[in-house]
Amino acid sequence: HPLGSIRLHDHSLTCLAPADAPALPVWSVRPDELAGALDALPPAAAAFLRASGFSGAAGQLMLVPGGDGLLGAVLGLGADRQPWVHGGLPMTLPEGTAWRLQPGSFDRDGAVLAFCLGAYTYAAYTSPKRGAALLAGADAQPHALRAARATYMARDLVNAPANALGPAELAAATLDLGRGFGATPHFVTGAALDAEYPAVAAVGRGSARAPVVAGFGWAGSGAAADAPLVALCGKGVCFDSGGYDLKPSAAMLRMKKDMGGAALMLALARMVMAADLPVRLLVRIGCVENMVSADAMRPLDVLRTRRGLTVEVGNTDAEGRLVLCDLLAEASDLRPALLLDAATLTGAA
Repeated sequence: HPLGSIRLHDHSLTCLAPADAPALPVWSVRPDELAGALDALPPAAAAFLRASGFSGAAGQLMLVPGGDGLLGAVLGLGADRQPWVHGGLPMTLPEGTAWRLQPGSFDRDGAVLAFCLGAYTYAAYTSPKRGAALLAGADAQPHALRAARATYMARDLVNAPANALGPAELAAATLDLGRGFGATPHFVTGAALDAEYPAVAAVGRGSARAPVVAGFGWAGSGAAADAPLVALCGKGVCFDSGGYDLKPSAAMLRMKKDMGGAALMLALARMVMAADLPVRLLVRIGCVENMVSADAMRPLDVLRTRRGLTVEVGNTDAEGRLVLCDLLAEASDLRPALLLDAATLTGAA
């Protein structure tokens, strides 16, 4: 890409086996369902589970032997109704095996999503984790798969090191996402950024990597001209040193993740577009790096914003509100039906 490149997960969800793959059953059981669940199993399997002390506690997993090796597995759900307990399966079931969730008192979409998220690995620079079991494709629901692919994308962006994901690369990822769904691109940098997004430009001018506002506009195939407008604005600070109000080294260590708000908004946009919702979508990402240099903003500098208001910089490490204020001013002028923004909670929380 002319702006830069970042290796993103291919989002193929290799944790899911083809629908016709041979698969072993996973029975998901709550403690108050245990007696009935054991009675439904072959007597030898039920006896094994009783003797092994299986109780149905959340996350408790037992492999059940059968005549030719494995009959299946039993997973304890506990009393909580949240589905995330299934997220532990990919790394606890035997490597290279395929499994199918059996009906039970749990949300199936949530369980499939949890399984996929539990199988995620960031493999841009290392080999993928070994041991992830496969879930049979017949268990996969469209909403769960859209959410899993979007979350993989967001996690890849957040996990990418700052030397590989700067403002240009984040902007490129934003434009590539929109292009994949036929969206209209939006890209502003240089002198145009100074004029249109002056607060974003002020935050990013301390870095050798130029600040960018990237985004796109999109409309679902069923969206009329007056369909609801949904505006998504994300803080994309690819690295946050704190500026002249410099962070201590321990607080700076993971500041590659200060673009997590942008990653979240891009993941949400991906889900909206993949579902072809009948809405109009506006996405704006402020792609910057908050660094120290001769050109960086200083404490008590007075900056102009897109709205025309002036802001005194009380602390250069409070840059997120400056990045977002210009994006929010632009989006609010369009009177969207829904306006969402996301930053990141870091050292303060």
